Amino acid sequence: MESDVTQTAAFYKTWAWAEANKNLLVMAAAGILVVGCGIGLYVWQQHEKEASASQALSRVATQTSLTGRTASPEAFLKVASQYPGTAGGERALLMAAGQLFVEGKYAEAQTQFQKFVNEHRDSELASEAALGVAAALEAQGKTADAIKAYKDITEHRPNAAVTPRARLALGRLYEAQGELTQARDAYQQLARAEFGGIGQEANLHLQQLLLKNPALAQPPVVATNSLVAPAAATNAPVSNSK
Repeated sequence: MESDVTQTAAFYKTWAWAEANKNLLVMAAAGILVVGCGIGLYVWQQHEKEASASQALSRVATQTSLTGRTASPEAFLKVASQYPGTAGGERALLMAAGQLFVEGKYAEAQTQFQKFVNEHRDSELASEAALGVAAALEAQGKTADAIKAYKDITEHRPNAAVTPRARLALGRLYEAQGELTQARDAYQQLARAEFGGIGQEANLHLQQLLLKNPALAQPPVVATNSLVAPAAATNAPVSNSK
């Protein structure tokens, strides 16, 4: 009984507080409703933006398939600039950089690949863009910078899908630079770890390298300071003393 009285008193207290603060409660409820609507509107707009970006990119790709002529880098860049922050915009930027590379505009391609890396570091496509930067540097004859870029991929993106290609490129550049031990190590690592085309190609490069430079196939000589006693001569005279 006493418990029932306590609960009833608490109910009336709450009711009295609600009546006294009716306007405040209404405003709070309205505020929650506005926030909820705002979040819903934002999500809907983002969905619509993503859909529009995908459609715009699809139109550019469709023009390529219908005319048989690859769309210009500018067409892809236009999609990227119109739909920033969307998956379609990201892909468009990467495709623009790739098309610039195909057209032999390596410096411009490098700029767009680097822009992608800078603006979309967390994207799944960032590793592809990083490989594009390295390839563009190599195509411009900037070998030292290309080696650094390829090496950065192998060290900081070890599990990326593009890393085997970066390591193979490193081996080629090391070999061209006369850094044969480093080239051998790059090829060996790929040949042991990778199956399929890249592993086979690395093994082919490795075998050709060892064929031209047999010394690279020999195990390293271990230096030692220990003195080895000379072997006893087999033709020493035999004593016949009795």
